[in-house]
Order: sequence, then C-alpha cells, then structure tokens
Amino acid sequence: MPRSSTYPGNVNVLGARLVAQLIDLVAMFLLMLVAIVALVVVFPGVDAAGAELLGVLTFVGVALGYGTVLEGTYGKTLGKMATNVRVVCRDGSEIDYGQAFGRNIPALFGGWPTWFVGMVAIAANDDNQRLFDELADTYVVRDTGQ
Repeated sequence: MPRSSTYPGNVNVLGARLVAQLIDLVAMFLLMLVAIVALVVVFPGVDAAGAELLGVLTFVGVALGYGTVLEGTYGKTLGKMATNVRVVCRDGSEIDYGQAFGRNIPALFGGWPTWFVGMVAIAANDDNQRLFDELADTYVVRDTGQ
C-alpha cells in the first residue's frame, strides 16, 4: 500500500488508469485514421514503399506525440481528463515535455501485451508506477483541480 504522505497526491488510481488507457487507445486509433486519410489526400500517387513509410511515421508520430503533447501541456490525456487523473512530478508540480515524452515511450510498443504488462507493473509497484513513470520521475494521481 502506498505511503500517501510521501506522494504528490492520491496514487491509488489503477482503475482510473485502466479506463483512461482504453479511452486513449481509441483516441489514438481515431487520430491515426484521420492522419492516414489526410496523407492519402495529400499524397495520392505514393507508391507502396512510400505508403509504408508514411504509415510508420504516422504511427510513431501519434504514438509518441499524443501523450507527449497532451501531458506536457495539460498534465493529462483525453482518457485522464475523462477519469479525473493527471500526471505530476514527485513534488506535485506539472511535468515538462521531456518527462511526458519519456513516460510515453511504451506507446511505441503498443498492443494489449504491453498495456497488460504496464497495468500489472502498476499494481505490483509500491508507488503505483510503471517503469517509465519511474524513469521520468512522474506519478499519476487523482486530479483535485488545483
């Protein structure tokens, strides 16, 4: 059980994080679809190799950009907004873009196995952090609106 007096807020948000991840996966999927449709319109005559490259760049851009931009700017993604949690530093301050980028690297290895491993890691960690939360020195806490 986490020691609440040593944390920047209530870190007991595993259920909210699980729901937030599902919402974010849907949001990222839709964002990728929009990006791919836009790229097909902008580059209508691209060959197969070019299409593959555009697909990879779109995936990497959305996978890293979605969480990095939203968490770096607002401290939360759409899923976290919907579940009333946010990402903060140990002292409760806002995270920066470098921390947001670092904690979102697992998005490059997307899919349910990575997601499942992340949820198990949170449940097993005394601080309720994934490995990349620990590396970025970030915590996901209940958003108190402060």
